[in-house]
Amino acid sequence: MQESVKKNLIESVKYVSTDKTAILLSILRAAESLKYEISVNILVEDGLCNGTPCVLKKIQFMKKDDKLPAYLWVEFETKAVGQERRRRYKQFFSNDISVNWTPIWAVKRTFSYRGKTMIRNQFPLKPACAKTIH
Repeated sequence: MQESVKKNLIESVKYVSTDKTAILLSILRAAESLKYEISVNILVEDGLCNGTPCVLKKIQFMKKDDKLPAYLWVEFETKAVGQERRRRYKQFFSNDISVNWTPIWAVKRTFSYRGKTMIRNQFPLKPACAKTIH
């Protein structure tokens, strides 16, 4: 595929509706202390499911110069949510990570767009600061 065609396809995929991309946003604008909600079912038995509200507490990189975070730390309104994941990954906690925070990793979803198979690797969060309920 020609480089310019490939670039245009990649650019246009950014604006594909989330109902066609397995509910993952093309761009997640993340900032600590803002409210988010889980956008896909991660582990329903642990409360990590679509619509669960949380606050982003820390964006953690593996190395200082990394451009993409390794994982995000979130705090849920209900302490029972994410309890199993916190227990399972307790070795990730350090002095600057609260025991009430839960690590969230990017998830990979495959979808078709313009006859091509695409893979989106994204953190399963969506902003919920201005969320309204009808």
